[in-house]
Amino acid sequence: MSISAIHDQLSYKVQRDGQLLIAISCITHCGDIFPPLFVTKRVIPDADIQAIGQRSHENIEMVHGAKGYLNTSIINVWATDSFVPFVESLRPQKLGTQDEAILLHNNLATHKNEEIMQILAQSHFRLIYIPPHSSNALQVEDLLTFALLKQELKKSNNTQIHVQIQDF
Repeated sequence: MSISAIHDQLSYKVQRDGQLLIAISCITHCGDIFPPLFVTKRVIPDADIQAIGQRSHENIEMVHGAKGYLNTSIINVWATDSFVPFVESLRPQKLGTQDEAILLHNNLATHKNEEIMQILAQSHFRLIYIPPHSSNALQVEDLLTFALLKQELKKSNNTQIHVQIQDF
């Protein structure tokens, strides 16, 4: 059997609908939930978000990315303006002010840029990168909660959402 025949058997074409939606979720070991960050290509997703009871800057963070992907500038601003202050607010009750907070995340190059690593190191975070293609094992909230929300946002594509997600 030729190499090209083997390649044809082992690969298949993936069709995408272009409605990319990235979600970053964080839950602390103590059960505190940080509002998830959603990155989307759509410039004005407000009607979709509000239809399911979500409010930007209240219980979610929503940003526009030109391609719909998380990039270095988005992650750096998110860490500086939202994530680090959230963890700092928890430190007095949950952790000492100088103790390390451990952050588990995948090996996405965006997560490993020098600026984000420096921001987090200065804020007393220890970064632990999980092996490639294994993040699904740590994303129970993505498989249950955020998967539903992402599915409905993709399905709606600026139309009314019929499914209500309670207590997000």
